[in-house]
Amino acid sequence: MSISKQTNNKTTTKQQDVTKNSPAIKQPTVKKKEYVTNDGLTVLLTDKQKAYADLKNARPNESLKSIAREVYTNATEGTLGQIVHANERNTNIIAYNQEQVDVARNTVYEIASNKESKDRDRLAASFDILDRNLGRAIQRTEQVNNGVQLVINLTGEVTD
Repeated sequence: MSISKQTNNKTTTKQQDVTKNSPAIKQPTVKKKEYVTNDGLTVLLTDKQKAYADLKNARPNESLKSIAREVYTNATEGTLGQIVHANERNTNIIAYNQEQVDVARNTVYEIASNKESKDRDRLAASFDILDRNLGRAIQRTEQVNNGVQLVINLTGEVTD
């Protein structure tokens, strides 16, 4: 929409953005809620950001894009990557997730150090602690096909 104004025998035209003041086009307002972590840190998250963070913690092996697809149901495939990128860089989500990581780390340590836990649980917790602190052991896959040997190193380390 253009507005014309005449001053001192000159006419000037000014462009006006009608979407800002138009009552027909309303911009959605998203309310953020406060969540206080165990460390006493207050984070502000929308309902969808909290759902994204909770699903990410509950399903650590699922892809972030599929988690975003489930939470942000109206998002197009093209914007899902942008949503994941924004959420993974959001300091409030990072702080909220860090609390969950600390709880999980403490739980694993408690299971590994509890003499009354079953041996298989203590062993699994111990492997998890070692994997997270020292890195996973080299995983090799060998396939022999028609005299050609293919060795795939899944850790990214170069071996001779």
